[in-house]
Amino acid sequence: MEHCYSIFEFKYKDLNHPKLSHPLANPYVNYSWKVEEPGIFSSKTKGFDPERVARISSAETRRLVPMSQDISSYIQGIGIAPTQVETAILEDLRATRRKEIQEIKSQRDEMLRSIKTLCEDLLAMEETLEGKTREAAIISSILAPIRRLPLELLIKIFCLTTRGQQAPPHYDRPPMVICQVCTLWRNIALKDPFLWTDITFDYPVWEDYIHSDEEYGSDGEELTPSRDEGPVIEDYQRLVRRVQVFVHRSGNAPLFLTIGNHPTDTIRVANPSPMLQTCRQTASNLMVSLFPRCRSVEFYVEHGWAISFFKGLAQGVFSNLERLEINFSHELTTGPPAETRVFTFSSLRHYRLYSEFPRELARISVPCSSLKTLELVLSDGRSTETELTSAEGVRMWRNFLLQCTNLRDAFVSYSSKRFPAEPSLDEDMAWITPNSDSRAPLAHLTKLHIRTNVNASASVMLRGLDLPALTSLFLETHHHGKFSLVPKGAVFTDTILREMPYVAQLTMLNLTRVAVDDEDLYSLLHITTQLEILSILKGEIQTPNSSTRSMTKIWTEDSRGLIQFLTINENQQKKDFSPPLPRLRTLNLYYGNKTSGDRVPPSSYAQIAHSRYQWMLRHSDRPELRSGKEITFEKSPFRMCIVVEKLLDKARYAAITALLQEAIGPLHTSVLRTAPCYSLALGSGGWESRFSW
Repeated sequence: MEHCYSIFEFKYKDLNHPKLSHPLANPYVNYSWKVEEPGIFSSKTKGFDPERVARISSAETRRLVPMSQDISSYIQGIGIAPTQVETAILEDLRATRRKEIQEIKSQRDEMLRSIKTLCEDLLAMEETLEGKTREAAIISSILAPIRRLPLELLIKIFCLTTRGQQAPPHYDRPPMVICQVCTLWRNIALKDPFLWTDITFDYPVWEDYIHSDEEYGSDGEELTPSRDEGPVIEDYQRLVRRVQVFVHRSGNAPLFLTIGNHPTDTIRVANPSPMLQTCRQTASNLMVSLFPRCRSVEFYVEHGWAISFFKGLAQGVFSNLERLEINFSHELTTGPPAETRVFTFSSLRHYRLYSEFPRELARISVPCSSLKTLELVLSDGRSTETELTSAEGVRMWRNFLLQCTNLRDAFVSYSSKRFPAEPSLDEDMAWITPNSDSRAPLAHLTKLHIRTNVNASASVMLRGLDLPALTSLFLETHHHGKFSLVPKGAVFTDTILREMPYVAQLTMLNLTRVAVDDEDLYSLLHITTQLEILSILKGEIQTPNSSTRSMTKIWTEDSRGLIQFLTINENQQKKDFSPPLPRLRTLNLYYGNKTSGDRVPPSSYAQIAHSRYQWMLRHSDRPELRSGKEITFEKSPFRMCIVVEKLLDKARYAAITALLQEAIGPLHTSVLRTAPCYSLALGSGGWESRFSW
């Protein structure tokens, strides 16, 4: 007996699929069934299965064949036959069942045909919905606010996405990714030369293809490279192609060049193939050809290679250079490097040097008189020359600083690796000042930041510096140093006024881990009456397990005295009373895990916030503060910012912030901001996370 069926199947996208959020999930649901329609295909029915019949119990039989008598005896085997009467009953029952089956099949087929029609309608509806959704998205895109931006502003936004990128360009980073958004953005990006001016030379490094478990040979010998240099050659070729594309699209715009991971295989790789040498030389020639167009150059290179590379360049090749950053890694040369004057004739305005060789300040000649900003990060940890004392290191950066007669902003970080064995700078240290021109040294310097671990005082380290325009002073102790304001035992106020008279004109003061007791700090704040911004991290470093020589160091923070000193009580709110720091509008404090005494309660922070806010509100000449409207944090007459030490406990930071906000009350939206940092000790996530105003 043959049966013919029509098979209907469709695929439906289920938007409520539970795994739709998974990137590999299949959001489609399949539906299929068979309908009797002759002429489609034939399929023979299966034969009699006695095992299947034997597995049917009497209870199942009664449910499937609802007869009054038990028929289990008729299905025990083929050898048992029904009687004539029983045969008539069974044939009548079979005819009835077949008729019922036909009726049920007819109803089922009718329902399936209805479902088929509904599914076809559903599929059509889905297609219509998809089309309408696509049209709505297009309309929303047309009406998007970004389309109302002038092209000049959109180009400016695009350029901001490329600034400060140290990572090499990639298809998923600007500006490449901008070209993949839409045709309009791609056309804008390709027509704007300034979007392609940030060029990175990310040379392949030797670790990429030297197969060795050791970073260096035991005696510093050359390591053997992999025989298959194909991947390295491809990296060089890819680098050259990418740089050429950027250079072409940048037109004649000035370039911002970053040179990092220079091929140290010139030093460590033995006998590179001629093809690799050619690729390397091609990349080097391309890089040098771009120097005359560079406005900014950043070197992240090894010391030995950089000095030899600078010596091979012609003077004047950086004639248009305005910003120079040199970051030296470890030293590879055994002898003292020669002086380079390749940057002498450039028009530098910004200079940053990161080096473990302080003498490079004098060996790398730059036009000091044209510098506006200076950043020096120096240490003496890898010097192979004559033993360098801290006094000599300080003298080097002081002499360099004094040559920068037009400097506006200076940051100097100097660390001695021989700390803490080396004693502090001599209290009677007399610095030898280099020859200078007729202009007053550092007459234009407005911002000075000193960070050091040398056991010394700021009054000795800055002795003799004439800073008539200084308004912002940042002093910071680095690591385990004991950096103080004045030498131990000196008369504080007299020493400050004699050695650092410019503190009286400061509008911003930041003291981070500087050793100063409360009375001396109060004396300093009585001198700095012009201060508008004050940031203090006060405390000390303790070793909990000194008996066991544990290296554990804990920074204990202490703001109790300062908060009490700066709080204005109700009797002092009169107009004729002048509190300490009457111009103070921003106070930056720190909330440490450990304190040297009793913990400052949140109510004390609330008192200083309310009192200072009310004082500035009453004595302010700004009309918007008297309008009665809610004052935002940015326009508040007084702001208090607290950096909370949380280590790895995020819940602690949230709890402390909530306590401070609750203590201050509704006013906290106008006067309070909090920020987390990992640790206040040793600069580990502390000073990096400070507020910058």
